[in-house]
Amino acid sequence: MRSGPIGNSLDRTTNRRKEEMVSTSRLRLLGLTFILVSFVALDGLKAQGNSENGCPRSRSNEPCIQVIVFAQNPGNGRCCQFPNPCSVPPGWGDVFFSAEECEAAG
Repeated sequence: MRSGPIGNSLDRTTNRRKEEMVSTSRLRLLGLTFILVSFVALDGLKAQGNSENGCPRSRSNEPCIQVIVFAQNPGNGRCCQFPNPCSVPPGWGDVFFSAEECEAAG
Protein backbone atom coordinates (compact mmCIF):
# COMPACT_ATOMS: atom_id res chain seq x y z
CA MET A 1 0.00 0.00 0.00
CA ARG A 2 1.29 3.41 -0.88
CA SER A 3 1.30 6.25 1.57
CA GLY A 4 0.90 9.97 1.18
CA PRO A 5 -1.27 12.01 -1.18
CA ILE A 6 0.32 10.62 -4.35
CA GLY A 7 -0.05 7.03 -3.19
CA ASN A 8 -3.72 7.54 -2.26
CA SER A 9 -4.39 9.17 -5.62
CA LEU A 10 -2.75 6.25 -7.45
CA ASP A 11 -4.78 3.74 -5.41
CA ARG A 12 -8.03 5.56 -6.26
CA THR A 13 -7.07 5.69 -9.94
CA THR A 14 -6.20 1.99 -9.98
CA ASN A 15 -9.48 1.09 -8.25
CA ARG A 16 -11.46 3.24 -10.69
CA ARG A 17 -9.80 1.52 -13.66
CA LYS A 18 -10.58 -1.90 -12.21
CA GLU A 19 -14.22 -0.90 -11.73
CA GLU A 20 -14.38 0.39 -15.32
CA MET A 21 -12.91 -2.87 -16.61
CA VAL A 22 -15.49 -4.90 -14.65
CA SER A 23 -18.32 -2.67 -15.94
CA THR A 24 -17.06 -2.99 -19.52
CA SER A 25 -16.81 -6.77 -19.18
CA ARG A 26 -20.36 -6.94 -17.83
CA LEU A 27 -21.67 -4.84 -20.72
CA ARG A 28 -19.89 -7.03 -23.26
CA LEU A 29 -21.29 -10.16 -21.64
CA LEU A 30 -24.78 -8.65 -21.62
CA GLY A 31 -24.43 -7.71 -25.30
CA LEU A 32 -23.24 -11.17 -26.30
CA THR A 33 -26.08 -12.75 -24.33
CA PHE A 34 -28.60 -10.52 -26.12
CA ILE A 35 -27.15 -11.47 -29.51
CA LEU A 36 -27.24 -15.18 -28.68
CA VAL A 37 -30.83 -15.02 -27.43
CA SER A 38 -31.82 -13.07 -30.55
CA PHE A 39 -30.36 -15.72 -32.85
CA VAL A 40 -32.12 -18.49 -30.95
CA ALA A 41 -35.43 -16.60 -31.09
CA LEU A 42 -35.09 -15.89 -34.80
CA ASP A 43 -34.23 -19.50 -35.51
CA GLY A 44 -37.40 -20.51 -33.65
CA LEU A 45 -39.45 -18.16 -35.82
CA LYS A 46 -37.94 -19.62 -38.98
CA ALA A 47 -38.85 -23.10 -37.80
CA GLN A 48 -42.57 -22.34 -37.35
CA GLY A 49 -43.36 -24.60 -40.25
CA ASN A 50 -41.98 -28.11 -40.19
CA SER A 51 -42.70 -31.57 -41.47
CA GLU A 52 -44.40 -32.56 -38.20
CA ASN A 53 -47.37 -30.26 -38.85
CA GLY A 54 -47.32 -30.60 -42.66
CA CYS A 55 -46.19 -27.03 -43.27
CA PRO A 56 -42.90 -26.15 -44.98
CA ARG A 57 -40.45 -23.69 -43.49
CA SER A 58 -40.39 -20.17 -44.82
CA ARG A 59 -37.54 -19.76 -47.31
CA SER A 60 -38.16 -16.40 -48.93
CA ASN A 61 -35.34 -13.85 -48.73
CA GLU A 62 -36.77 -11.39 -51.23
CA PRO A 63 -38.35 -8.09 -50.13
CA CYS A 64 -42.05 -8.62 -49.47
CA ILE A 65 -44.89 -7.00 -47.55
CA GLN A 66 -44.85 -8.26 -43.96
CA VAL A 67 -48.35 -9.55 -43.30
CA ILE A 68 -49.28 -12.96 -41.92
CA VAL A 69 -51.06 -15.07 -44.53
CA PHE A 70 -52.42 -18.60 -44.78
CA ALA A 71 -52.41 -21.10 -47.63
CA GLN A 72 -53.56 -24.70 -48.03
CA ASN A 73 -51.03 -27.47 -48.40
CA PRO A 74 -52.06 -29.15 -51.67
CA GLY A 75 -50.79 -32.49 -50.36
CA ASN A 76 -52.94 -32.74 -47.24
CA GLY A 77 -55.35 -29.75 -47.36
CA ARG A 78 -54.02 -28.36 -44.11
CA CYS A 79 -53.89 -24.55 -43.75
CA CYS A 80 -50.40 -23.28 -42.97
CA GLN A 81 -49.33 -19.86 -41.67
CA PHE A 82 -46.60 -17.84 -43.41
CA PRO A 83 -44.92 -14.53 -42.47
CA ASN A 84 -45.68 -13.00 -45.88
CA PRO A 85 -47.19 -13.91 -49.27
CA CYS A 86 -43.73 -14.42 -50.80
CA SER A 87 -43.09 -17.32 -48.41
CA VAL A 88 -45.98 -19.43 -49.70
CA PRO A 89 -44.56 -22.26 -51.83
CA PRO A 90 -45.31 -22.24 -55.56
CA GLY A 91 -48.37 -24.26 -56.49
CA TRP A 92 -50.20 -23.74 -53.21
CA GLY A 93 -52.99 -21.73 -54.84
CA ASP A 94 -54.79 -18.90 -53.09
CA VAL A 95 -53.42 -16.90 -50.18
CA PHE A 96 -55.75 -15.99 -47.30
CA PHE A 97 -55.51 -13.37 -44.57
CA SER A 98 -57.10 -15.51 -41.86
CA ALA A 99 -57.06 -19.16 -40.86
CA GLU A 100 -60.86 -19.19 -40.98
CA GLU A 101 -60.89 -18.05 -44.64
CA CYS A 102 -58.32 -20.69 -45.51
CA GLU A 103 -60.20 -23.50 -43.79
CA ALA A 104 -63.54 -22.42 -45.30
CA ALA A 105 -62.00 -22.63 -48.79
CA GLY A 106 -60.99 -26.25 -48.22
